[in-house]
Amino acid sequence: MRHAHRSPAALRRVLFTGASLAALLIAAHAQAADAPVTLPKIAVTGEAVSAETEGTGSYTSPAATLFGKLPVSVKEIPGSVSVITRQVMDDWNMVTLQDALSQATGVTAIPNDGTQAQYNSRSYGMNVMFNGIPSYNALSGSQQFDLSVYDRVEVLRGTAGMLTGTDPNPGGTVNLVTKRARKTFGASATASYGSWNNTRGVADVTGPLTADGSLRARAVVSSQHNNYFYDHASGDRKLAYGTLEYDVTPDTTLSVTAVVQRDRASPFYGIPVYSNLVIPNTPRSFNPVAPWAKNVTDTYEQDIGLEHRFDNGWVAKAQARWWERKFRFNDGYASSAINPATDTISYSKRDTTYNYVRQNLDVFLGGPFTLFGQTHNAVVGYNRERYLSNNAGGSSPVLTNIPLFGIENSRAWEEPVIPATSGGKSETFQEGGYAQLRLKVADPVTLVGGGRLAYFTTKSRNAPPSRPTNWTDGARRHGEFVPYGGVIVDATKEVALYASVAQIFIPQTTTDYTGKTLDPRYGTQYETGVKGSFLDGRLNASLAVFQIEDTNRAYADSAHPGYYLQLGEVRSRGVDAEVTGSPLPGVELTAGYSYLFNTYVKDATSQGVNFSNWFPKHSVKLLAMHRIQEGPLEGFNYGAGVTAVTRTGGNGSNASLVQDAYALVNAQVGYTFSENLSVSLTGNNLFDEKYFAALGRSSNTYNTYGTPRNVMLALTAKM
Repeated sequence: MRHAHRSPAALRRVLFTGASLAALLIAAHAQAADAPVTLPKIAVTGEAVSAETEGTGSYTSPAATLFGKLPVSVKEIPGSVSVITRQVMDDWNMVTLQDALSQATGVTAIPNDGTQAQYNSRSYGMNVMFNGIPSYNALSGSQQFDLSVYDRVEVLRGTAGMLTGTDPNPGGTVNLVTKRARKTFGASATASYGSWNNTRGVADVTGPLTADGSLRARAVVSSQHNNYFYDHASGDRKLAYGTLEYDVTPDTTLSVTAVVQRDRASPFYGIPVYSNLVIPNTPRSFNPVAPWAKNVTDTYEQDIGLEHRFDNGWVAKAQARWWERKFRFNDGYASSAINPATDTISYSKRDTTYNYVRQNLDVFLGGPFTLFGQTHNAVVGYNRERYLSNNAGGSSPVLTNIPLFGIENSRAWEEPVIPATSGGKSETFQEGGYAQLRLKVADPVTLVGGGRLAYFTTKSRNAPPSRPTNWTDGARRHGEFVPYGGVIVDATKEVALYASVAQIFIPQTTTDYTGKTLDPRYGTQYETGVKGSFLDGRLNASLAVFQIEDTNRAYADSAHPGYYLQLGEVRSRGVDAEVTGSPLPGVELTAGYSYLFNTYVKDATSQGVNFSNWFPKHSVKLLAMHRIQEGPLEGFNYGAGVTAVTRTGGNGSNASLVQDAYALVNAQVGYTFSENLSVSLTGNNLFDEKYFAALGRSSNTYNTYGTPRNVMLALTAKM
């Protein structure tokens, strides 16, 4: 059987795409006889910028790397971009990706089991890149590394298949960028203690290993143990991160990174509701998951990269990434809605292990060139990923008539020995050549164009202890071109207007009545907006209007039951607005507003109704910090945060499960004793708002209360 990752023809076509663009650029240089060709030593269009946020003390970043590999000014990206900086994460004691993305404009984080979440933007799930390398279906529903290893979290809202090719999620892309080793020594340690015995420690050390700093290292370790606000549940997470950078020459750097994280946690899936969709009146601490239930996760990652910086400002970089996760969940949970006549449920128990492996490669060449008196930029690259999954597990017979109230005294609480009775394997492979060209066609106008030629295949099989079967092909697509186009117009030195069109494709496996597999779904986004950078870049602002058209969706064929037509369509529209940075001396803030409306435009059963009620129509997010810089209170800092959302609820048969608008208020006070020592006290949900962080995803699980009022005291020492 032929597979895409073994197809030399496919690889040749991908590489030909990048080589063709490079040839066109060289030809353009050669033909520009009336304009001398020079390659100035700069890294991005205009003046060079850095995307790193550590040590800046800022809530904003002048640049991001997720849109084109090299740092690009946020104002010069024709799309909605947010950057959660290291300072934001430190100030507000953010330790998980859910903490960070919950504060990102237009992003909704919905908890799954207490250890990981679903991340959504513009009505859809989101994709992820690790240091610029796309990783298929690796964000939502997947436990992530502790935030202590990251310099920043970059968020691009909306469709951008040029970056990732295909993914089941057209809502946006998150780029997680790790900390780098430094040429100067630095060390910090933070110890914290909070509600529900939340005990945490982090140490971070970096510096040169040679006198000239050509060899440098960094190590981060963290340990956290905590209980939860719900009953008989605890978590324990330990992480170790190390990176080495070596300047082989002044212009060539070799980097090696390794991470290991061990998680031990009690899962929590929320509470079941009555079959008539009435929510039971339980305390927030009520937990129907068996007390012996556990999630055991070990994650390993190794990366190696080689970067060369040419004298003309161009950069060539190659990265290879190997990632493995061993995951076991052994649990007992409510597997039915509550019978309103008897207050009983059905109860299921299972024990399953998964082993996941990802192998990634990414290479690119990018930089500036001068043509017709203007400086332009180009990036050409290729990446690939092989994703393997193995699983084996089993379940006990379903228990019936279990009393929900008094469940601790029932058969549900008995821990069984569950042998593995079934198993499976799957493999996903994708590769693609990508290119982006930024043309400064006139002083105020920049055109951005690009695309990706993508190849995607999946296959699966039964494996022991199931009876083994042959591989079966799943979704696949060869030679799909994913385009991107945008224009940026500098209205003034501080303000730019932009418009863009972007696309992503999502392979389908359903067929029409002739047996033909449906063409991919296409998510096409149209966006226009305005961006501003003020006060010498200390304050950034943006406003965007967007529409996503999700077409070619499977549409039930009434003339041929069991088959489908590619006629379905969903539309998502909205507005995003954001302000980040320092409007006044000593003040840092990040503030965002999002409006969202979605509907089924064409659907066999739901035409004209909301596509999803999980996401609020209006949301407001604010974090602000004031550091007193003079006077008798010098050294003190205080801050406040607000997250407010409108009505949310369930979809389909769970549409009557709803909750009204709510607002959460956070606050912090701290004191800096010296440049080496500081303390802070943070309070979250100060008014103890009782709300659901997840509601209406099912009638038996995932109806999860949000975290009650809690506090955290942290002490940080630096050298």
